Amino acid sequence: MNIRTLFATLIILTAGAAFSYGQLGGGSAAQYDGRVKRALDAAGLKYTIDSDGDFKLEFDLDNGRTQIVFINTKTYTYDNFEIREVWSPGYQSTSQFSANVATRLLADNMDKKIGAWQTMRLNGKVTAVFAAKVAADMTAEQLRSILKAVSRSADAMEKELVGTDLL
Repeated sequence: MNIRTLFATLIILTAGAAFSYGQLGGGSAAQYDGRVKRALDAAGLKYTIDSDGDFKLEFDLDNGRTQIVFINTKTYTYDNFEIREVWSPGYQSTSQFSANVATRLLADNMDKKIGAWQTMRLNGKVTAVFAAKVAADMTAEQLRSILKAVSRSADAMEKELVGTDLL
């Protein structure tokens, strides 16, 4: 057993406060970070937990628009700083982005105080997501602010480039 596996096992066995088990539809259990659940519950926000243990929220925005935001349960460490990713899709394509779209996304990054555009594969498509890498143990108030920033940034770009809701 390598040190990483041993460490992960010790965390799961001894730090019950950090992780919980949630029941999802269909009777399957997913491991999720209880810190996120507690912050979301304290903020009074509605969410679902997917099969990976990630949190999914849907926000009603202006003019009948909605925006989906995900909070990853998985965290990463850099030195002694534990972070997680909060992200929302803003643009999708079946192929690589045009130079105009890529340039627009990069230019938008310059105006952001927190978060940035990045790409990922989502539902078989190349997807631009607005993502903030944040402290893993945020308070309800901090998490609410991050969710607001991520959802509004992704929705504004989605509205500009696509004109309709993606998901």
